[in-house]
Parts: sequence; structure tokens; C-alpha cells
Amino acid sequence: MKNAVTVLASSACLTALLLNMDFNFLEANLYDLRISRGIQSQSDPNIVLIALNDATTKELDEFAPLPLNYHVKLLERLAGLQTRAVGYLIDMNHVNQTHPELFSSHWANRFIRATQRLEAQNTPFLLGTPFEVTGEILPPRPLNTLPHSVAVIHKDGNVFSEDKITRRALLTLYDRPSFHLEMAKKLNKLPPKKLPPGSFYVPEIDGTYFFFRYHGNTALLPRQRQSDEPYQQYSFVDVIKNRLPPDALRNKIVLVGTLSSDDSSDFAYTPYSKSPFANPKLIVHANILDSIIQNDGIVRVPRSMNWLATFIVTTTVLWWIMTSTPLYGVFASLSLALGFTLISQILFQIKGLWIRESQPL
Repeated sequence: MKNAVTVLASSACLTALLLNMDFNFLEANLYDLRISRGIQSQSDPNIVLIALNDATTKELDEFAPLPLNYHVKLLERLAGLQTRAVGYLIDMNHVNQTHPELFSSHWANRFIRATQRLEAQNTPFLLGTPFEVTGEILPPRPLNTLPHSVAVIHKDGNVFSEDKITRRALLTLYDRPSFHLEMAKKLNKLPPKKLPPGSFYVPEIDGTYFFFRYHGNTALLPRQRQSDEPYQQYSFVDVIKNRLPPDALRNKIVLVGTLSSDDSSDFAYTPYSKSPFANPKLIVHANILDSIIQNDGIVRVPRSMNWLATFIVTTTVLWWIMTSTPLYGVFASLSLALGFTLISQILFQIKGLWIRESQPL
């Protein structure tokens, strides 16, 4: 009886100490391991990417992100291909900086008419806009009249592991939906006021986030086969020059973005790779939208559950230390660690429940 009281009291003290210690760096790496090595949800085959890549700029003898007239040609092509939706993630302010005179010409009107033609075909069109400390950067006139929402790739900069890796995604900002949430609602994939599982509010910025799932390796691996990529990808130039397979984009959700091999702003860090120029942001955008559509965000369990898991593990280990031989205690503790990790992994993969592993381990 005395031993039991001693173990319980010691476990409670150790648990309180552990839960007040910062293990975020370890937890982040364990989280990344579950993402990159675990069995994730299958990607939605209806999401297709159009990349303004090096092959496009080389063939057109232009620089990214291309003058406005090429974007008009792309939209006019898409308007005739019976797509399901078009999300435009190219910063049109950068397009405006290269050839501003085109935005006051007939090309701007043709761009708007192409989007209106898409909308008339029940094909939602949405511009993704950047965000700075001063707020959302609106598209240049007259494109600012088109539907637009903030499309940012979050980095764990001053929270969690502080390693600039993208694990969470913005859902709302100042009560306005982000690009990904707005697109999902335009596709009728989410009820008007519903958010994905695991959504949480951050009062400091008046925004809502969620930890989204990755649906395949985001890194551009050497000799990667196209069948291994999570989303079908086509080159910008192949679309405007009508070189796609028949019906390649029919009923597809099309995301258009830049992918220049020498532009660091087109890439992010992900759990799959922390190397620069490895993970295209365009693929990360697709994963965020995919998670919202499939309604499969990661749910962090309440703090009480983390406390309980840590307390049970601590109590078990202390009991073995006090009542068994050292050799038995070592093997029993290793088995407990393995069993706890396995259960946490299963709950994470199947149910999307995230129990912190760092404190118990």
C-alpha cells in the first residue's frame, strides 16, 4: 500500500513537471514522422495542377510569371475544356509589375470575360491573393473585381517547433474564408458554416487554422515517376498550345500556379523534406484543399488526455522500477514505449487523433 501511494504521488509530480516542459521540437519531429512514414489518405484524383514552370518560360521565351496575355489565353482555353473549378494561385500583382500597360488594355477585359464565361458554365473561379502585415494585397485593377481570397502557406515560425515547416493551414482570417475554404464551399464540399475537424481559433490574429493531412510525398524526388505524384500535373504551355490528352481537364478542379526551379518563393518546407527547392507550394495548396474537401483534418486531443497518457505511462514505469528486477524493468519499459507509440500511430492514421508522444516517451 505504501509503495502504491509513493508511486502515484511521484507519478503525479513527474507528470506535472513533464507537461510544463517544452518538448515541441521533439513533438514536431515525431509528428513529421507520422506524416511522412505513415499511411495517409489517398489524394483526390479530381484535383489537377497546371504549373507555370521552366519548360513554359523556356518555350515561350519569357520570364515568370508571364505577361497578362498568356494568362488570358490559358483561361480562354480552360473555359472550353469543361473544368469543374479553377483556382488561380499566380500573384497577378507580379504579372502587373512586368507589363503594367496590359492591365489597361483589352487583355484585362478579356481576362474578366473568360472568368465570366467559366462562371456561366457553373465553373467557380477564384483568385488567390498574398497577405502581408498591412493586410490582403488585392489584385491590380480591374481584376480586383473578381472573386478573390487570401492564399497563404503557413510556416511554423514562432510557434510549435519554429522550423518554418508547413503543418497547419489558414481557414479564416478576420471572419473571411481563406482561398482553400472558399473554394471548397464554392464546390459545395462543405456546409456554409462548417469547418474541417481539428479547427482551432487563434485570437492573436483573429484567424482559424487546422492541421491538414498530406496525401503523398510533396518532394520532387530524382527520377520520380508521374504515377508516384499525388496530383496530376500539366505544364502551362501545354495547355495554351492544346497539347493535353482529350478530356484531361473535364470535371477537374484545376489549380494554376508558378513553379520556377530557381525561385525560392515557389517552394516550402514540409514533413517530407526540409531541403530548399524540394516541395512546390502548388502541391501544398492542393493538399490543403484536398484535406478540406475530404474533411480529414488532424484533431488534437484535449490537454486532459495528454495528461492522462503521461500519468499512466509514468506510473507504470515507476511501478516496474520499484517491484521488479532492473533487467525486467528495462525490457518492460521498452515494450511499453513501443506499444504506446503503436497505439498513438494507429489513432493518428485511422481516426486523425493526435496524442502528444514526447512527454510520455
